[in-house]
Amino acid sequence: MASSSTNYPLLRKTAFSYPIIDNHAHNLLRDTHRSTVALDGLTSEASNGALQDAKNSVAAFRAFNQLAQLYQCEPTLEAIKKARDAFPYEELCKTNMKPTGISMLLLDDGMDKIEELCHDYKWHDRLTSAPTKRIVRVETVAQNLIKSLSAQGKAHFNIFSSEFEKAIATYGKDSQVVAFKSVACYRTGLDITKPSIKEAESDFINIISSLKPNSQLRLASKSLNDYIVRLVLKIAGECGKPVQFHTGLGDNDITLSKSSPSLMQATIEEFTNTTFILLHSSYPNTRDAGYLASVYKNAYLDFGEVFPMVSRDGQLSIIRQMFELTPTTKILWSTDGHWWPESYYLAVIQAREALYKILSEYISNGDMTEKQAVETIENIFFHNSNRVYKLGLAPQATTNNLSLSTLTPTPSAQITLDALAASGIKFVRIHWVDYAYTVRFRLLPVKFLQQMTKPGFLTAKVTYAFVGDMVPSRGYGAVGEWFLSLDLNSIKTITYAPTHAFAMGTMEEKELDSAGRVVEVSVCPRNVLKHVLREAKKEGVNYLIGFEIEIVLLDAQDLSFVNEARWCAADKMPCGSRIVKALDEIMEASLDGPGIEVYQYHGEAALGQYEIVTGPLPPLEAVDTLILTREIISNYAQKHGMKMTLTPKPVGFQCGTGAHMHMSVSSPTGLGKEACKSAPFSDLEGWFLQGVLTHLPALCAFMLPSPASYERLTDFTWAGGTYVSWGRDNKDSAIRLCGSPKSGWNFEVKPMDGTGNPYLSTAAILYSGLLGIKQKAKLTIGDAQQVAASMTEKERAAFGINKKLAKSLDEAIELLKKDHELVKGLGEDLVDKYILGIEVRFLVSLRVYILRTIYTAAEGYIRKDVRRRAKKVDDYLLLVVLVFSEYI
Repeated sequence: MASSSTNYPLLRKTAFSYPIIDNHAHNLLRDTHRSTVALDGLTSEASNGALQDAKNSVAAFRAFNQLAQLYQCEPTLEAIKKARDAFPYEELCKTNMKPTGISMLLLDDGMDKIEELCHDYKWHDRLTSAPTKRIVRVETVAQNLIKSLSAQGKAHFNIFSSEFEKAIATYGKDSQVVAFKSVACYRTGLDITKPSIKEAESDFINIISSLKPNSQLRLASKSLNDYIVRLVLKIAGECGKPVQFHTGLGDNDITLSKSSPSLMQATIEEFTNTTFILLHSSYPNTRDAGYLASVYKNAYLDFGEVFPMVSRDGQLSIIRQMFELTPTTKILWSTDGHWWPESYYLAVIQAREALYKILSEYISNGDMTEKQAVETIENIFFHNSNRVYKLGLAPQATTNNLSLSTLTPTPSAQITLDALAASGIKFVRIHWVDYAYTVRFRLLPVKFLQQMTKPGFLTAKVTYAFVGDMVPSRGYGAVGEWFLSLDLNSIKTITYAPTHAFAMGTMEEKELDSAGRVVEVSVCPRNVLKHVLREAKKEGVNYLIGFEIEIVLLDAQDLSFVNEARWCAADKMPCGSRIVKALDEIMEASLDGPGIEVYQYHGEAALGQYEIVTGPLPPLEAVDTLILTREIISNYAQKHGMKMTLTPKPVGFQCGTGAHMHMSVSSPTGLGKEACKSAPFSDLEGWFLQGVLTHLPALCAFMLPSPASYERLTDFTWAGGTYVSWGRDNKDSAIRLCGSPKSGWNFEVKPMDGTGNPYLSTAAILYSGLLGIKQKAKLTIGDAQQVAASMTEKERAAFGINKKLAKSLDEAIELLKKDHELVKGLGEDLVDKYILGIEVRFLVSLRVYILRTIYTAAEGYIRKDVRRRAKKVDDYLLLVVLVFSEYI
């Protein structure tokens, strides 16, 4: 049985991307005061001396880890402060707010010193798609009025009462004000009683008599406070605006015993026309609030603030308590974000993750259907607030997708071995990919892995260098071992092996260094990519990448193409065929088990060719996902009597099979954000693009590591052409610029195919771009709006197109050897060993596989009718050799 937290694609999509109305929050600090309030209070209501220990709570550790992902820094408070200080302030706010998917903010802007320290509520419009609305804090209105009347010499209770009632009524008619809010629990408690006019007047006189000029005023007289709150409840009921009450969780200025919502039962019963919003989960009295919301039509439960103030386990417990009684149409959500934009970011990503986990468990247990769970999230995040506050909004699709972002936890976040065992997983397949793109794995029992201090296994150093039938390339032999460490972050459940889990391994030395640290093996392809990403992190650079996965499906018995229809033609996927059955199962397996984001799939142009497009991910996760997706495709193809091949050029006259990689580059620090003068994107993107273009000929050794690769790399076939060029929406340029100024840009690397190790290809491409960023390389090649091969030499020169890609594998290897910058960055030892591996790769494979397979398979295959279209029999002989190879 798959883990419940990895199922339900529609729920996942909704949980991590549905728009949010934040029904209670506060203003952000101004740039001039961005550090006035210590960030130490981000995850705690503590103050003074107690705040010193706040950074050592489990909630704080979790928040620091999540912000470290956002800012690409170490997970310490000091490192986070330093990283955020590097941002221009408005960009810091947008960096935190954009991934949240918050459509509208309802701001309580009545906090103390709000005007001095914070932006006004309208400033926040720049952070959301819908304009910000106000929540009026009634105690602040009363305090300001008392000070004003006192200064005017009009400090009489009757005048105060009349003016206060008039002010509240005016706010009640104000379209910018959607609710009132009381902090009675901070003053005299939630046991709000009906005082006599005489008692309220007496309190008022005492306050006026003790009020000094320019002094702070804090209402803390029970009779006057209760009188004010009840007056607001009456007016709010008449004008149809809710009243929010701070309940539960707060700083030590609150009396905990007087903050329970149970104290409000009589008041809720009395003011039946007024809507009560019980804020902040009423923690630790969540069940009390849930009870009130379940038995009173006019009571609602908000479960904000506990994100990120409470640990993950605490949050899950709170949500479970909330769902014990509370109807899902009576639940609202808020960030209680304040001061720092990070408070919004953390609240959203933690709440989305927690809701997804709880609701997926409920579905798994049969408590609700996926449709009901989806509607629950839609109501909680958007529709309930939209209705209660009469906002009249329509949910707009958000551009965030937290499950795909580098900046947030994802549905595929680390799964513990204990969780695997509890969900019925018995084995973990720990994979690695050698230089010749053979995907290998070992199966280890979960019970055995649970007993290990560091999960993984020892393996021979020749692991990456086997070619064909266990023939090692030069430089490797029988001596020496490394440790293949299980990467817990890569674990995914898989439906093609229900009791197995998929994972990737990373190679390490057997022994720790003298300082007791793990030593990564520098020639491990996955480590090379990790090294490049660390280098990018130092420069303040982030990447997202995604792949177009092209495959060719063959009949497993005679290797004929399963379909000969044209690109995207209806008969490419005939209804009821094994092709459609297999592709449908592949889609379901990709979504339901590992939670891979599939954007689309369709029939491609070549015989038996199909394409699956997956969403963008951080580079390491993206390549892990590519490996897993191909494994899923291969397994389900075999199930339906087919064989998948990534052969670059299965038939000479047809287009080839590639592995186009899409890349986007950004910098949270604002590096190179200025507009590039010679292109439509930023300077950062221009530097990156020039770096890739500069090293593109040498990159062919990684992207195109087989002789067949160069059969595909031709002009006018949409494979990228033979010239070093780029062009917006140009499918026959080596790098195609995709996107728009509004949606953002990404670069598609066209030449790359499926015969190479994608960790090395990705590392080499991203490092080339990083070199361009480090050097601030000026973009010297222009936007080609036609195929470079169709231009005259003079026309190409005008665009700066003066280099060609490698024409053969031998040439690519020589170009790589001469690219000293690239070799040094990736590691000389790695490059040497890689070259030795691919140089013998096809020599060995041809010798072994021709003897084994051609005489038994080629004759019957070549007799197929499709042969009539072939230019030469060699195309088919090569195909037969390749599809029988373990590494294709």
